[in-house]
Amino acid sequence: MNELDGFRAEIDRIDTELARLLELRFDLCEEIGRYKRMNGLPIENCEREKELVAARTEGMLSHQSDAVAVFRMIIRRAKRIQKEKLNLYLVGMPGSGKSRTARRLARAIEKPVADTDKLIIDKQGMSIDEIFDTHGEAFFREIESETLLGVAERGGNVVATGGGILTVERNIPIIKGSGIVVFLNRDINILLNAKTANRPLIRGGREAVLKLYAERIETYRKCADLIVNPDSAGCIGRILDYYKRITE
Repeated sequence: MNELDGFRAEIDRIDTELARLLELRFDLCEEIGRYKRMNGLPIENCEREKELVAARTEGMLSHQSDAVAVFRMIIRRAKRIQKEKLNLYLVGMPGSGKSRTARRLARAIEKPVADTDKLIIDKQGMSIDEIFDTHGEAFFREIESETLLGVAERGGNVVATGGGILTVERNIPIIKGSGIVVFLNRDINILLNAKTANRPLIRGGREAVLKLYAERIETYRKCADLIVNPDSAGCIGRILDYYKRITE
């Protein structure tokens, strides 16, 4: 082995160890991202990033600026990993098109759909109507919150939520902390004519819809990162543009 081969062999050894450590680091970043999602903590922490880079490179005698650039790149990738696990939550009134919009968005960004009502139906083996009639709304809200926790922890989904998910106070920080919240603000006149099968709280017809709308509209608005009309021509494009700005 000549001198050049010796240098290359040493670089190969170092690169192998670097790859192992990077894999470990990025795995830990995923766990940190999960913790942040479940505790409503932001992904970005610019002050810590500066401190980290300075602490890791301040003792270097050579190539310090190169090491700073590498650490900054690693941090960018780590944040990207965490951002990719953010859920895209669709909230809004029953009949606002959350499930349909979720499927369209999921195809566009190649993410799975998590429909909280469908997950509950599959687990309980009965329709939402049947759950309400058999066990009552309080029982439904409890299992809805449990379902939300599971979706938030897994991350990386387009989530069609039930219309009343934000009426439970403890659900709000979970949704806000684990993803991007889009309020599908469908015109009330269209909602009044929407099909209401399997939506127990609006079985009372027009008056029930108006009452529910009045009770929930401000909560939807306050929790939303983006508000769109699902019937507008550019609805999907606006959501995708916003999602990409946040996650890229």
